[in-house]
Amino acid sequence: MTLYSMFLGQRLTSYCVLDRCDIFEKAVDMQRLKRELMIYLGLFVFLAAGMHYNAWLSHPLEHIYALKASDFGLYHPLFFTLAAYLVIAVLRIFYTLIVKLVRSKQ
Repeated sequence: MTLYSMFLGQRLTSYCVLDRCDIFEKAVDMQRLKRELMIYLGLFVFLAAGMHYNAWLSHPLEHIYALKASDFGLYHPLFFTLAAYLVIAVLRIFYTLIVKLVRSKQ
């Protein structure tokens, strides 16, 4: 079982044949995808509000327009959120592994 299949909770036994790929038909559950997207967007809002609380309250539009001149670049909120999301994903995978290991011993 790969990490990808463990994270999605399903086994990936199918393969791609020419123009048809069954992996995504079987593995991608839309509810899980929506949940992960909501986690990412919630983390984005949480990090943006947490880091720039005063700027969001006093001058939100100017703060958004100032992204172009940011030292970290225009897309730094997305990259920082992705980094935080990946850290949380790794922690979730380790937690799942530990829970499965404990349950298998009982």
